[in-house]
Amino acid sequence: ARCEPCLLATYKGDAGAASCTACPTGATTSGTGSTSADACSCPANSALNNAGTACECAAGYSGDLSEEGASCVACSAGTYKAAAGSFACSSCPVGATTSSTGSTSASDCSCPANSALNNAGTACECAAGYSGDLSEEGASCVACSAGTYKAAAGSFACSSCPVGATTSST
Repeated sequence: ARCEPCLLATYKGDAGAASCTACPTGATTSGTGSTSADACSCPANSALNNAGTACECAAGYSGDLSEEGASCVACSAGTYKAAAGSFACSSCPVGATTSSTGSTSASDCSCPANSALNNAGTACECAAGYSGDLSEEGASCVACSAGTYKAAAGSFACSSCPVGATTSST
């Protein structure tokens, strides 16, 4: 029998060992013939889990590293991932977004100007005096026009002033 170098993503540290050992799930080696577990490395934006059995994407990144050739991708704008792991990025509340990709906290989510999170924390809503449907991507809160008003926060529209009354400004 001929000796063959260990394949990619495997290593053999002991000369007497019968076979090569696989790297942890998601890890690979830079080439064939690796002689140590230290030759196994996780893809960019990932690290070994606490058990040392698999690579997992860092906070702010998602991906299933159990699939060959998979990588960790930054959470898109409007999403975040607070901890390392293979789970997906979480969405910001309706109407909120993040200022960049790769966000790591729900606190990175912010509502557009002239709006705030509702009491339940599930959606942005326009402030009193402003209207807009923030469930639509890229939507904003616009000031009620002259002759209309909105007394409380919410996604509802501005109301017309009663007959014979108007507003002093927009």
